[in-house]
Amino acid sequence: MGEFMHMFHLPFAEFVLVLSLGLLGIFYFALGWLLFRERRTRANNLSLSIIAGLVCSIAVTGMLFKLMYWPGSRLLLFSGFAFIAILIIPYYVQLNRNADPELGMHRYYKNMLQRLMLTASIAAILLLVPTASLLRIKYRDQPERARLMERYLEDPNNEQYRQELIDYEEQQWNKIAE
Repeated sequence: MGEFMHMFHLPFAEFVLVLSLGLLGIFYFALGWLLFRERRTRANNLSLSIIAGLVCSIAVTGMLFKLMYWPGSRLLLFSGFAFIAILIIPYYVQLNRNADPELGMHRYYKNMLQRLMLTASIAAILLLVPTASLLRIKYRDQPERARLMERYLEDPNNEQYRQELIDYEEQQWNKIAE
């Protein structure tokens, strides 16, 4: 929802994005063992649920960093994706061992694999999509802003790039105010 708002320049989009992905990351980190259990039978592999919660928390935090153009997103996304890829193996093995679909543990492993694969897929897509492409999509109606933002993000220590971006944004605000 927050990224949808972000792409259409709706008010409070960044707030909604940070709040939603931030809270999801916190919930995964703190309550992964509770969130990743099979609800109907309460079947659970506690150690794998805790690890899955931590790993998904890393991936979700990487998604947030990437969508907000914060530094460190690539490391978080890659770490989250790699750990999920490693974690899928024991879940897949356990799913095949508990092949009876009537058992709660089978549903638990199946649901967990689906959640992990969805999270890994989103993390992989965001890892592979260049930040410049995200900027061009977001600022499709302001290509100059996208170019200035891209240049600034490539070298955030360059004061000239920062100042050019600030000047451009001030010009845009002045146009709106007139």
